Amino acid sequence: MLQVNFIPERPGTSVTAFAVARGSKLIAVAESDEKTITVTSVTLQTGQRQEAVELPGRVNDLSFSGDGAIIAALCPDNNQIVTWMAGSRTFIQTCQADAHSCDFGGGPRHETLAIAGLTICCLWTPGKRGDLIKADVNIQAPEGSEILAQAWLKGGVLALAFSSGDVLLRQDEAISSMTIAAGASLHSIAAFERGFVVGGTNASIAFMEPSTAAAKKAGAASYQLMRMYEVQAKALRFAKQLIDMPKCISIHPMGFMVLIGFAVELNLYYVLR
Repeated sequence: MLQVNFIPERPGTSVTAFAVARGSKLIAVAESDEKTITVTSVTLQTGQRQEAVELPGRVNDLSFSGDGAIIAALCPDNNQIVTWMAGSRTFIQTCQADAHSCDFGGGPRHETLAIAGLTICCLWTPGKRGDLIKADVNIQAPEGSEILAQAWLKGGVLALAFSSGDVLLRQDEAISSMTIAAGASLHSIAAFERGFVVGGTNASIAFMEPSTAAAKKAGAASYQLMRMYEVQAKALRFAKQLIDMPKCISIHPMGFMVLIGFAVELNLYYVLR
């Protein structure tokens, strides 16, 4: 397993979030110390840094627009979403939002920004001047449940994972939901080429893929469970001793690379080497 490290630029800083641009060689890395929070665009293959921007508070999440031109940062200390042009210090807009995640996606250009909090998910679209306009779409969490994670799936489908064990799917104006882990919270969700995968507090990972046309005609949900990975029951395929407790993990869509964020650095692992 080959490993590439991205060390924070200033001593004493820690990585709090990162994002990888779609179809690009750029990543955005948020670093913080006791005084400042900066986000830097980094060339993935060489580790070369571009222009860095300073933000007003802790950064919990980052996302690139579909063309890699815009970066959005979630700053929960000030309940703000900040957007700017990647590789520059040109700010576009600062929006107020009480949220835990932000993610660009939707449609062929991946330019809709989904901003999710515990009780509501709002969709923002770009205006004529490049600024973000709040769309008239607010997806409410069911009573007694909370939104814990979100992901954009193939075809512009927005998926929301709930503490009730349900997943809500929204495509255009159509909304559907399904129960994946009754009685368990779904704390993570991620898209892959054929569908999506969710992880829950029941120590399992569920792989969901689109239902066949015949199954949908018979009344099946739009996605069906293809396989369930029981974390405590399955054999380990490979192991890697890590330097510290991971803060965040991202898997390449093809499954060949894993990017792991630690407090002191980012490590890129090539699984097949």
